[in-house]
Formats: sequence, C-alpha cells, structure tokens
Amino acid sequence: MPEWIIELSASDDDLERLLRLPERPDWHIEMYGNRGVVIRGGRFDREADHRRVSDIAKTFVEKLDRALRRETRGFKEVTFKGVNEIKDGGLIAYGTGRAMAGTARIEAHGVAIGLDGKVIRGPDQSEVAAQRSLRLVELQDTHADLADALRYLDGNPDMAALFKAYEAICAAVSGKDVPIKMKWTTQQKRRRFTGSAQPHRHHDWRGEVPAEPMSREEAKTYVHDLLNKLIVYLAAQVR
Repeated sequence: MPEWIIELSASDDDLERLLRLPERPDWHIEMYGNRGVVIRGGRFDREADHRRVSDIAKTFVEKLDRALRRETRGFKEVTFKGVNEIKDGGLIAYGTGRAMAGTARIEAHGVAIGLDGKVIRGPDQSEVAAQRSLRLVELQDTHADLADALRYLDGNPDMAALFKAYEAICAAVSGKDVPIKMKWTTQQKRRRFTGSAQPHRHHDWRGEVPAEPMSREEAKTYVHDLLNKLIVYLAAQVR
C-alpha cells in the first residue's frame, strides 16, 4: 500500500502551532526530514493514485481551514507545498497544480472562541481551540450538511448564501421545523429571516416580506447561532 506525505508551507510560528495539534486515528502532522512539516496517515495511504490523494487532501484542508477559522482568531495562512509518495526508501514528488489548490489556517495568538462567541480565558485556551477545531473537522467528515453550512458561511456571505447555510442546517436535523421543536429558534424569527432572505434569492419574489426585514449582519448572527446549536447537538451524539 502506498504511503503519502502532504507538504505544508507557512511561517515558522504557524508550522510550530500545527505540530501541536493532537494526533488523530487516521492522520497526524509531523516533521519529516528536510521536507519540513507534513500531514500523513491512513486517510491518504488508502489511495494508490496521486491525483486521488490530491483530491482527498484538498477536501481535508478545506475542512481544517473552516474549523480553524471558526474556532480561533488571529490566524495566518498555511498552504500545501506538494504531494509525495514514500517509495523504495525515497520520495517521489508530484506537482501540486490546480488540483491541490487550497489553504488551511492556524491560530496566531492562542485565542479560543467559545460557542457563545466570547473569548475563552485561561492558560489552556490554545489547547481548547485545537481540540474544538479537530472535533469540528471530524463532525464535517460524518455530517455532509454541516460541511455545506460551513462552506456557505465561509468568507463574507450574502443573504442568498446565508439562506443556503440555513437550509443545510435544517437538513442536518432532518427538517426545517426541527430547530423550532428543539427550541433553537421561534417560528416568528424563522419567518422574519426567510422573508428577508427570499428577495435576495429570487429577483421576481412576490411572496411576503417582513415589515422590518433583517439586515445582513442580523441574518448572519441568526444563522451562526443556529449553527452553534447544531454543532453542540451533533457533538453530543458522538460522546
């Protein structure tokens, strides 16, 4: 079975922080000779073709990227440098090309953010941030709707993207009425959000629009609150 290493490129400080992430069952980050900091493990070694490894690595780093950006503040960019196969005591290097486009980021200042959006104080905040980030990577692996919601919320989402994230959150719990039943939101708040977002999704929208539509920032806060509750809910299912 082939053995692969995924090279990373970043500032020395951020690579050092990556090395502190705890080892997982099917991947870990380590120093590998003059190749520097790499990701390796069974997640990649199950594959025989370097193009398939590139695809898996890209998807994985996107998940890691979203998790780290959500759970930490003050991060810098960490990017792929290349894919290598360990073979016959040496390394076979493959060009990154477009298939390997993707970034991962890691905290720069050791600040962990709680689900309530507040900074977690204390000497262990870097460890808390790392553990929460890793948990969120694993939840994305097993819950595609959560991964979709995080993708739609990436960057600076507009109202249409916020609605798509909302739909993914509802799909993760098998229906738009479930968040109301679980008291994550109210029917009134949901109607105000959906009514505010629909005109941004359909230019010819003729449906009901709330008297006081949500601003984009208000809608963003609403969807992120639902996402926080979904993450807590999903994490509780695997304890």
